[in-house]
Amino acid sequence: MKDLVLDAVQRYRWWTRGVVSVVLFTSLTFVFASGAFAYNPVSAASFADRWVLSSNWCTGRLCFTGSGNDCANFVSYSLQSGGGYAEVGYPTGSTTDDHNWYVFYNSYYHFYRYTHSWSVANDLYWFEIWHYPGGFLAGTDSGDAANINDGLIPGDLVFYDWDSNGTQDHVAIQVAHGTDPDKGWYGDLVDAHTNNRYHAFWSLRPYNSQWRTTTIYKVGIYSGN
Repeated sequence: MKDLVLDAVQRYRWWTRGVVSVVLFTSLTFVFASGAFAYNPVSAASFADRWVLSSNWCTGRLCFTGSGNDCANFVSYSLQSGGGYAEVGYPTGSTTDDHNWYVFYNSYYHFYRYTHSWSVANDLYWFEIWHYPGGFLAGTDSGDAANINDGLIPGDLVFYDWDSNGTQDHVAIQVAHGTDPDKGWYGDLVDAHTNNRYHAFWSLRPYNSQWRTTTIYKVGIYSGN
């Protein structure tokens, strides 16, 4: 019965994604006229693949410098600079309000100001859940997950709560399906920073010494962002 329920939920999820795609397609004239663009998950995944093993890059008005504990920062850049996910609250919205999500560069003083949701995994999770259209919780899993598929698609996000206390400590972006080049595990793959990992097995089971206490949150991202 549980499998049937999960299958029904998954089918409904893909159906709703299809509805969103149809609406976006039929609204194409409006989108181009207004200068707005929908989130492109494939481009976000490609951006992540290109820069995941690097700690410095510039794209458009933004430059990135990795300095450790930058997993959410890397994912946010992939969503925005790679996938075109629209910033929210830019440039004056409260940086501590997780309904906002942006990075602001002051060219005069040469400094960046980030919302917590841009640079902290737990805040990014709540931004996606609260923002509309944002993202949705597609399910949770345990840290020892070895199943090949996580039910997500490239451009979606995977959050990791190392001690299952309800706070997401780490985030990665789903990018591909294949073989983890470092560990040889086959299945859905993610890119991540802090420990820079290219095409790592999605649950991070081969890398995670805390797998026994880890809860994984799988977050789908709507293409309408």
